[in-house]
Order: sequence, then C-alpha cells, then structure tokens
Amino acid sequence: MQALPDPTTETEACCRTMEIALVVCAFRKGKRAESMLSSDQLSTILTKLSAIPSIDGLKRSMSSLVVACLKGSEMSVWVRARSTLEHIWKDPETAYWIAEALLKLDQSKGANWKVFVQPLVQKYSMIYCGQHPSATLRLFRALAVDGRVRFEDAEWKTTIGSLCQRTLQDWELDSPSVLHLYDILPLVSLLPDLAPSISNLVENLLQLDIDFHANYKETPANVAWCLGACLQALGTADKWEDHGKVDQWLKRCLDGFHWNPHVLRGLVSLAPHSADPMAFIDAFSSLKDSVMSHISSLRLYALKLLASDLVKRDAAQQAAIEVCLTAEEVELSATQTPERVLKTTKVGSMAPVGQSAGSTEVCVQWAVAQFKVNLMPVWKAAAQAVVALVERSGEDVWPIVIEELRSLFDSSTQPVAPGWSVDVETEQFIQEDEKTWRNAGLRETLMAINAASAESALSSLTQVFYTFLLSVLVLMIVGLGTSDP
Repeated sequence: MQALPDPTTETEACCRTMEIALVVCAFRKGKRAESMLSSDQLSTILTKLSAIPSIDGLKRSMSSLVVACLKGSEMSVWVRARSTLEHIWKDPETAYWIAEALLKLDQSKGANWKVFVQPLVQKYSMIYCGQHPSATLRLFRALAVDGRVRFEDAEWKTTIGSLCQRTLQDWELDSPSVLHLYDILPLVSLLPDLAPSISNLVENLLQLDIDFHANYKETPANVAWCLGACLQALGTADKWEDHGKVDQWLKRCLDGFHWNPHVLRGLVSLAPHSADPMAFIDAFSSLKDSVMSHISSLRLYALKLLASDLVKRDAAQQAAIEVCLTAEEVELSATQTPERVLKTTKVGSMAPVGQSAGSTEVCVQWAVAQFKVNLMPVWKAAAQAVVALVERSGEDVWPIVIEELRSLFDSSTQPVAPGWSVDVETEQFIQEDEKTWRNAGLRETLMAINAASAESALSSLTQVFYTFLLSVLVLMIVGLGTSDP
C-alpha cells in the first residue's frame, strides 16, 4: 500500500492493487478467525486510504478494502479509522453502502458500529436524505431489520419520518415504488405515524380494477405482495387505531387473494383487531382450494386464518382446525418428519365427523393435500388418515377424492409458477466453481460486500483465488514479516 500508484493518473493500477490488498485483509486464520495482518498494519492501510481522493473508478475498491480491514478488528483499529470513515462519508452513496456492509460484519455485538458508524449515519442521513432517498431508505431498512436504530433523537426521527411520508404520498404500482415500500415497511414499528398512510395504501390497493392473479404472474412488483406486506406492517404498529377496517378487508381479501399466502399471513397478523368475526363456513368456502394447495405456506396460513380471531367457530370446527394445524406446523426435516407422520396419521381418528358444517370437510381436504407433499412417509400417513375417514364417513370423503382425481387430468387447474420466480439467478451470489480451498472469513466478507450493492466487486471465488495467489507473490516480495504492510 505504501507503493500505491497515483490514483489520479493510474486509476486502474490503483484499483487492482486495492483488490489484491482486499483479499489479504479479508482472509482469516485459526479458530478465532484472526486477521493475517497486525493491528498496526491494518491501521496504516486505513490511514493511507483516508488520503485517497473519492474518484468514481476507486470508490468501490476503496470501500471494500475499508470493510475488510474493519471486520472483526480491535477497538484501536476502529479508533484510527475515524478519519477514513469521515472521508468516505463525503460521498453519500458509498458511505451508505459501507455502513450496510459493516452492519453485517460487525463482530463486536454492535458496540463498534454504534460508537463509530451510527453517529455518522445520524449526522449525514439528515443531510443527504433529500438528495438520495432510495439509498437512505435502503440503509434504514437494514438498520431496522437488524435492530440497530431506535430514533432516540426527535429531529432525526422527524426527518426520516417525513422522507417516508413523502415517498408514500407519491407511491404508484411500479417497480421503483414497490422497492421503496419494501424499505419503508420495516420502519412502521419505529415510526408509528406511518400507520395511517399504510392503511390508506391498503384501501387503494383493494380498490384497483385489475386482475390480481394475472398481475401476480406478470411481475414480482405485484399487488398481492404489496397488500400482504402492508397488512403485516400494520400488525406491528402500536398507534394504528382504525381497527374497524380489518373485518372489511378480510372479506375483500378472501374474495380476491385467497390464493396468496402472503396476504393470508398479513390477515392473520391483524386478527387481534377483529370486532366482527366471519362465520367459519363462509371463510372456509373461500379457502377450500388453499387448504388443498400444493404450497405448504398457503395451506399453513389458510389454517391459521381459520383458527384466528377473524373467524367464529364452534367446538367441533375448532377441534378440526387444531388437529390439521398441529400437523401442518411440523417442519418437514430429517429430525421432525416422524412427528409430522404421526400427527398426519392421527387426523383420520381425531377428526370430528358429522358434528358441524365444514368440520369433517376441512380434515378430508387437508389429508388429501398431503399427497402433494414430496415425501413418501407423509404419503403413507395421509393414506392411512383418508382410509380412517372413509370408514367413519365415506359420504364426505369420496366426493372430495374423486374431484381431486379429475382435476389431475385438467391442465387448466394445474398450478403454474410465475415466470419471474423460475430459475432466478442473483448476481450477488458468489459461486465457487472449483472447491479447491476454503476460508470462511473471506467468503463472509465478500458476501457482505456484494449483498450491500447490486454491483459485484468480486463475483467469483475462483477469481478471488487467483487474486490471492498474486497477493501472496507480492507479500513474498515485500516481506510479510516486517512491520510495514
């Protein structure tokens, strides 16, 4: 780093040198994942970076090197990095990016980040939020999800709240606006004044005159996702008082979105606010296809909705939902599959037969749906449950089984995944082509660096490997054992 080329005249060479230094700084050794460089060497590198001008071609390489140096470093390194962090915050988008990356890699349980990065976030976010709203919202979403922000300062809270309000006022159903909504919703629990705006947005979404199912298949920025996410956010809002809308939303969502697990999950989160629950048979008539779905999350949240305070049930209906939900909630894993099989088998003997409207039917439909689970032990348990139900109430079972068999030969009823959800490849994923080496610390650092931005500084671990070989050659020349980096 002491022989770093002039960044103003040799930008490419300077960038390449930083990439080599990045690999060396990100590498970790031993069980304690210690850096290959000493604290003095890391501090010297950070001091050198504070004097490098913020040139477009160097921003990403310089920021990545800062992240690699600070990951898991001692307090003394962070103290000497103050001037470097202040220097980086002159460019807001790069500063936001590095703050998010350090958020993912801070190994001090948040202590270093809170002391050295959070004051900069608080100071500069109030300055930059008007000029860079998207980057600001993205950073604060990461902070809220990780529990790193409390908005203890009233002016800071007001500034970020105003930014969110302005964004919601100009909201439209398009990809940029949906991304903004994705960033804003985790802040609702921290900014309660956003709840009325989210409630109005729910009303506007439900009033759209479009084919919601076709819209879901066309784009990931769809009404169903927005609606479900808004409902879940309102479920976490402390000061939302317009609870009278919940029962109205339930009826409208069951009419238009009974096929979407995200919306059903949002409705379940609002169940404590229900004042006029829907009759069980009415809710179940809208959710029959969902209970028999091949999608496990859709079956789960359909049952949870039927078991929530949004629906009125008698004792038999309650028993029927509980026996199915108890089995559905068991995860299909190597350790829990036997429990799932046991509870699935019990549905045949514990289902209330002929006692209340819908109580037998929901058990039969759920048991038949278990044949859509891609696990043979569950098929055997489901077959045993259906046989037991046939013996107890064949007239309720056979119509459902026959109708399901007929649907297998009807191509129009076969589920088709949206085109945008099939074979999606994320550019931020680091793919290792050749499994010739391992270093968890390096991989973790590169994943955090790439996840903080749509751009990939080093997208392939194979590329990193060759960079590492070159860096080792450089270290052999200059001598790693010396006190100078």
